[in-house]
Amino acid sequence: MKVGENTKSPIQAGLVASNIFAFIAQCKERRRQTAAQNRERITGIYGELSDSDIVEIVSAEKLLAQCEHCTGEPCERARYSSRQPLIEIIGGVAKISWHECETARAYRRRQRQARRIKNAKFPERYIGKTLADYQVDENNRVAVTFARNALKTRRGAFFFGERGTGKTYLAAIIAQEYLAADKSVIFIKVPRLLDEFYSVIRGQSEVSEQDILQELYKVDLLVLDDLGMEKLSKYAGAMLCKIIDARYDGENLTTLITSNYSLKEIQGEFDNASDG
Repeated sequence: MKVGENTKSPIQAGLVASNIFAFIAQCKERRRQTAAQNRERITGIYGELSDSDIVEIVSAEKLLAQCEHCTGEPCERARYSSRQPLIEIIGGVAKISWHECETARAYRRRQRQARRIKNAKFPERYIGKTLADYQVDENNRVAVTFARNALKTRRGAFFFGERGTGKTYLAAIIAQEYLAADKSVIFIKVPRLLDEFYSVIRGQSEVSEQDILQELYKVDLLVLDDLGMEKLSKYAGAMLCKIIDARYDGENLTTLITSNYSLKEIQGEFDNASDG
């Protein structure tokens, strides 16, 4: 027997061909039945439509079916850029329009907020905290009232009091409201911020003094936590004054400052740092 020689008899070959034709016929019949079922179902919902309209609606329904259990992380239909079809019948004609998937949009919103929290240098222990978690008493009632309206008024504030009175906690709650509103936030302890400036002076930083200042000048909300925790040098006092002055002159920029010391005590620190 030669290699490649057909070993099937004419009868066997005829049976194979017959089976193939039967299979093709079955497929055609199943498609016909499915098309009939789709027509009956779709016309029952939308009324009489052309065959091409029905095909478009069926295709849109298949895409929507993929979205039923989607978390948006990530969209499995990448070619559609996280969009969903919307089926409309206008003048007896099917119109398939596309709109942004709400699930994907919510997922991207969560991702943006997570990035903003990371970029804000936000204290992890306060993530997810709201005013509902904050204990209100006579000593902090005015500050809490301010916090409830902070995002609306966009006013700055100076929170001071003894350690453990909830100053940083309240500032963190306000910061998260800004983040939830898609506003940019930097939340940083003043000693850490001053260390960044000192690193520039010592030549240990890859960024410049101006890079640091520009970032702090433009952010929607700047929280300077624990002002007065270390004695201010002339240089540190000058940098903080630059930041606060620039933000005061900016439009819709909010600055929150927390401290264990009163404004009068902090003013004394600044006066000493700048030789009065």
